[in-house]
Order: sequence, then C-alpha cells, then structure tokens
Amino acid sequence: LLRRASILKKKIVGSPCFSDDGSMASAGVSASSFPLVVDASVDRSSLKGLVDEHGAVLLRETGVNSVAAFAELAATFGETDVDMACSAGPRFNVGLNVHTANEAPPDKQIPVHHEMAQCENFPSYVLFYCDRPPSTGGCTPVIRSSLVCQHFRREFPELYRRLSTEGVRYLREYPDSHTTSSPLGKSWREAFETDARADVEATLMRAGAGFEWLPDGSLRTIGPIVNIVREYGGERVCFIAAETSMMERQEGPKKAIVHADKTPLDDASQRALVALGKFALAASARLPWKQHDVLILNNRTVMHSRDAFTGPRRILVTLVR
Repeated sequence: LLRRASILKKKIVGSPCFSDDGSMASAGVSASSFPLVVDASVDRSSLKGLVDEHGAVLLRETGVNSVAAFAELAATFGETDVDMACSAGPRFNVGLNVHTANEAPPDKQIPVHHEMAQCENFPSYVLFYCDRPPSTGGCTPVIRSSLVCQHFRREFPELYRRLSTEGVRYLREYPDSHTTSSPLGKSWREAFETDARADVEATLMRAGAGFEWLPDGSLRTIGPIVNIVREYGGERVCFIAAETSMMERQEGPKKAIVHADKTPLDDASQRALVALGKFALAASARLPWKQHDVLILNNRTVMHSRDAFTGPRRILVTLVR
C-alpha cells in the first residue's frame, strides 16, 4: 500500500485554494503527508488505519461517484446513524444517512472546529463527498488540532490555563424557524423535533442546561461544563465547536464560549479567540475540490472549516460514531 498509494505533487499549507493540474505521482507515503491524498490503488480495507495515522485523507479518482457509493464507503468506518439534533448547522437529508454539509450562504466563512464538539455524543469520523465542486473557493480547510492547541498555549497562556483548568460552557441561540442565512441556522423546532416549548424546556432541564426564550421567538441555552483541551492518541487537542467567539464579525444566531461560571469572556479573551481562529484558518491545508472527491477526517484530532465560494458547490457529509 505504501509503495502504491499516490500523493499530489503539490502540498499547500496555509494558502488559499489553488488550481492544480491534477497530476499525481507514485510515491511512498510519509508520516508528514497532510492531508494524505490517495487514488484508486489504495486498499480500501486499510483506509481507516490511514485516517487514524494521518488525521485527514482525500480520496481522488477512486470510483466513488454516487451518493450510494459514498454511503457504502462511509459504512465501512462504523455506524452512520448519528443523532444530529445537537448539531447547529442547517442541513438537508438526501438519504442513506447522507446530508448536505452546511446550507449557509456561500459568502459566509465557517470557523475551524471539531464536528459537534459541544455535544455529548460527537462523531469519531467525518466524511465529505464532492457532488459538485464550486467555481472558485469553497475549500474545506483542515488542520491538526494539536497545532491549534500549541499556538493557543504559547500565545495566550493565561486564557489557555483558565479554560483548560475550569472548562467552558457553550451559549447557543436557536432561531424560531430553520434558516439558511447563517451557518447556525438550525431552529429549536428542528433540533428538539417538537413545536411545543414545554417539551423543549423539559428536555433542557433534564440535561441541566439553562435556557431563555427571546422576544423574537428564538431560544438561548447555556450548556453544561465541558473540557475543550483533551488528549486523543497522545495529542493534546483544542476540541472546540464552530464558535462565533472565534469570528471577528458575529451576525445572526450565536454559539459562543462562556466561562464555566457562566460569565462572558472579557474583551481581551474575545480578541484572543478571534486571533486563534485567524491563525487556524491561515495555517490550514487546503486542496481544491474535484467532483467525486471524498475527504475523510478523524474528528478527534483534526479540525475543519469552510471557505466562501462562488458557483454551485454541493458537498455532502456523513458522520460516523
């Protein structure tokens, strides 16, 4: 496998999407290849091991050319019936436990994150399938979470120490109705699968979450304390969800980090998280999508995001327990 797997000649780290010539060269796979790019010669039975080893693997020209074929591949990684109620992104189910990745407007940048990191039951693997590539932009940047964690610890030691010691809570706002105008557009009705506020309140009270109904009908919640600095596979990672705390411009519903005692972050801490988000985006590896590409991530060790784009981009996703 290591002799036969192919990798792109170009390795671009911390750069915008580029237009490559699509050429691939046979080469040995080094441990530093990130993301690892493989072709049809890859042994499918070894894919899971490669993802665990490298964190991110892009399959190109491997014959996965339909939603059904993608769903079949995803199922080899484990159970794909992940409960996505806790996820904040607006998505549509296209069948076979396959969803659109995020229906947010194309001009919106989605910050770096671990998928559903705010949830008790988050996926172990995230698989993306390119049904239709964008005209420009639209990469899915990926970065080893350990690099983000190292930068956080080095550049903002006091904030890192407090958040890693005390933990954080997630403040989240659910709009009254589903909207694709924001990366956080899933409504409380969809998330809790009910139109009855009393049922929502009962669910939140059982989970020990605080909540508040806002004048526009949206719902604000504050979840339990969670650790954002964790260790997986010998790596210390910053296991953070897609937070508006890491974005300079905050428009629409919020999903922000607050302290364990429920107090908001001060201005300096907010600026630190925005700077951390900028670092992670700048340092991410980006490969342009080609039709039928499959990108597989180890969700415990790799963060991802989404660049703004033009054109009819359609990226699908399956989550694996």
